[in-house]
Amino acid sequence: MESLQGEGYFEPSKIYKPSPNEKITANKYVLWRDRQTCFYTGLVLQKKDVHIDHIVPKTDGGSGTPDNLVVSYAKFNNFKSGTNDLEVVVNAWNEKYTNLQIDMDVLKRKIFHLKEFEKTRIENEVSYRETINNNIYDTYTLRNYLDTTRGQYKQQQEEEEEKEEEEQDVAEIIQFWDNNGFGYNNINAKTQLLSWLNNSLFKNPKEMILEAMNIACASNKRRLNYIEGILRNWLNESILTLEEAKSSNGKPNKQYKDEVDWDNL
Repeated sequence: MESLQGEGYFEPSKIYKPSPNEKITANKYVLWRDRQTCFYTGLVLQKKDVHIDHIVPKTDGGSGTPDNLVVSYAKFNNFKSGTNDLEVVVNAWNEKYTNLQIDMDVLKRKIFHLKEFEKTRIENEVSYRETINNNIYDTYTLRNYLDTTRGQYKQQQEEEEEKEEEEQDVAEIIQFWDNNGFGYNNINAKTQLLSWLNNSLFKNPKEMILEAMNIACASNKRRLNYIEGILRNWLNESILTLEEAKSSNGKPNKQYKDEVDWDNL
């Protein structure tokens, strides 16, 4: 049996972390993720002793993606070289080196958690740089990030996009109103018409408002109450999409004809 104690191994004073502008390769990411620590032995490594190892060897079809890449102590990686059965390697290592034992059961759990972590990271499109910048190195820190920081950011983004879309809808309706003779200075009428954007029954309220305005223009009835009459009839007749509105040609069914007199609006 051999011991590694005689080597006088000293842990490094500094652990690798990429600079802000550094291009992050898979190997650099793995070196950071594993905290420059041997995945197998738990030894914090000096840079000269760092190898990036394939858990499943390339000769056995192992991929070069981070779910199959780990930091390895160079001595263990060289010891492992040429042997495809990891358990055999670990047993042989434990027999040879008494003070740097590897628990195979623990190692199997670590491999399982590593694959789960990388799978979740990829599914959520968390990049190497995003992972590093937010100090994400295991499933717990990843889940916490997705549920808090990124979740809040995503919600904020969605809210901003929704607000931008609403502002664009308002601008389109106002522009149509002003450019088609509905009354440029009729602020109250424009405000009342814009309130229809909040009608959740229509699949796309903006499209329905613009279509009603088109019909009003074609009928030379450029008045708010005429537009609203069209919109109310569509709701009464459960015409909720632009396609349905176009096929109806803006005409009400007989059952609603007495309710809204289109020609006298």
